[in-house]
Amino acid sequence: RTAEISLPTMISKKNEQIITDSPDSMVYVGISENNVVDFDKQSKVDIKMIKMFKRINFNITLGDKAELKEPLSMELSGVANRKRVWDQELLNSDESIIMFNLNRRGRYVNTVNFLTTYAGHVLVLGITGRNVLTMTYIDAEGEKKRLDVDLTENLKIWNTEEVTVKMLINVYDETQPDVVVNEWDHGNTS
Repeated sequence: RTAEISLPTMISKKNEQIITDSPDSMVYVGISENNVVDFDKQSKVDIKMIKMFKRINFNITLGDKAELKEPLSMELSGVANRKRVWDQELLNSDESIIMFNLNRRGRYVNTVNFLTTYAGHVLVLGITGRNVLTMTYIDAEGEKKRLDVDLTENLKIWNTEEVTVKMLINVYDETQPDVVVNEWDHGNTS
């Protein structure tokens, strides 16, 4: 009951705890409890496999005056960095930040502006605090831009193993909001 998954962290220049090595594939743990072993005869032991990470899929469409070429840099705050194996409890309430990139997956041309689609996913141990998604990108004029979206209300009720987030980001029309979460699909837990 002492085994845990612990992701390496560091403290940044802004005094933020950053997860330095995030997983790129799912980790499964087999748990077997209260088994009596009789060495004189063959026996069967059932071991249930549990996913230790939760997956957030992102599908983001970003509209600008021209097609965007660079990846979308993402930071998600309020992510756990330690988890107990036997009961899947998050071990501390430290809020860490996880960083990842989304690559371009498609493009559209509407009548006025260009829409670039980014897709990808991130694996997290769990959610521990306030979840602000920070997106940094290079706009059509070559300037570095930053957008922040508070996803705390969505993520605090997240109880499945996977969620898909679809967003529309509008940076070319000043009369519309910058970021709209179009869909929040919890999927199924199987």
